[in-house]
Amino acid sequence: MRVAAARVPFVCALLVTLALAMSALLFGAWPSQAASTGKLYSVTVSPPTVAAGVRTSFSAVIANPATQQQQVGSVNLTAPSGFKVVSASVPGPATASVSGSTVRLRDLSLDPGNTVTVSVVADAPCATQTSPWTVLAKQANDFNGPPGNTLTLDSAASSLTSSVTGACALRFFKQPANARVGQTVTSTAYTPSGPPVSVEVVDGGGARVTSSTAPISIALSGTGAGPLSGTTPVSAVSGLATFSNIAVGSPGSYVLVASSPGLTSVSSSVFRVDTVAVSCVEDVSCAGSATTSTTKLTVTADPLAGLPDAGFLTISFNVGFTLDCAGYEEFAPADTALINMSADRTKTEASTIAKKQMNLVPNNGASFLQTCLGSPEPFVTRPATPPLQVLPAAYDWDGNGSLDSVYVGLLPDCGPALAPCVSVRKKTGAGDGYIETRLPAGLGDPFRTH
Repeated sequence: MRVAAARVPFVCALLVTLALAMSALLFGAWPSQAASTGKLYSVTVSPPTVAAGVRTSFSAVIANPATQQQQVGSVNLTAPSGFKVVSASVPGPATASVSGSTVRLRDLSLDPGNTVTVSVVADAPCATQTSPWTVLAKQANDFNGPPGNTLTLDSAASSLTSSVTGACALRFFKQPANARVGQTVTSTAYTPSGPPVSVEVVDGGGARVTSSTAPISIALSGTGAGPLSGTTPVSAVSGLATFSNIAVGSPGSYVLVASSPGLTSVSSSVFRVDTVAVSCVEDVSCAGSATTSTTKLTVTADPLAGLPDAGFLTISFNVGFTLDCAGYEEFAPADTALINMSADRTKTEASTIAKKQMNLVPNNGASFLQTCLGSPEPFVTRPATPPLQVLPAAYDWDGNGSLDSVYVGLLPDCGPALAPCVSVRKKTGAGDGYIETRLPAGLGDPFRTH
């Protein structure tokens, strides 16, 4: 009897509990509590794809579902790694502030069934990537409260991923111009005080990335021996790196190559470095000279009547190309000179070869002095000597980065022959050799050696 009596209260209590549970289920109390416990919200960030380095206006829509019972009071929205948040705004009376890469939204008081749109301006990184924004929300307007105050992100209803496409690149903002050996290379020819060479960081759309502080290095490539001196790398300021003290130590035709980690490198336009560069005034003769250990070269440029002829007369020795005329032994084989006049002028070139250099060659009388010329255009050669040679792909005459042909041969004497020709050859009283050559206007940039 005691066993039977003990079971009856237990069974009755269980039945009462089940009845209460069924009652709660029928009246919908449990589902409402489950939804309230979840405290769901969602966030959608757009656009989902941006170009590398581009400053973009993002919209972040925060939604509080109608099925919820609590407000969304405050949110911290953090940009993906590499993004730089510039500014943020939200409709009042809510507030938005930026701390590093996080947008802090306060006093949202976002009721169930409502949304709020947050505007975020951010600079995309220069590297290709796909990564999400991160978000944390609380019921309290001041991002405070007990642990249960934190809301739960509905991942299925949210879209937080931002993809960065393409890559940032470097671009010369101020290209290098022709310069003298050892003097500062600027963007104005033969002007050390001119606007400095500069390189900018550009985004996938070609606009300057003003947020970039990337370190940018430049290197030298070309026909001459260099070297390049000056400060490199230089950190960009607002996306622009300025190279104010670069110089090249020897003549030649060069390009600058700019590079920076993670950015597409770029080569400059071709520029020339000359030993001597003399500015010539319109309709006035000008002259320049250059000297090596064995040779002194003086060039006089005379204007042509009625033609615009202001420009630079330049002289450079040993520019990375050496002339060699067939059947001819050079007195100073290393002293190949490049003579250029950037305007149409006739030129007279006089070379004095040191006696000690003359004596190194057995046949060193005045009659043996000849001029070996190289030019981008054909010319008449000395009679009874090997015909005009053509050296394909030998020198970049026009400075476009591609090698061009060079015509090479011995010059005839002036008289019956027209320039280019040799007008004077003799020995001085000191035993030096002297040879004078006439070069016509429009012959291009002639080389010469003796």
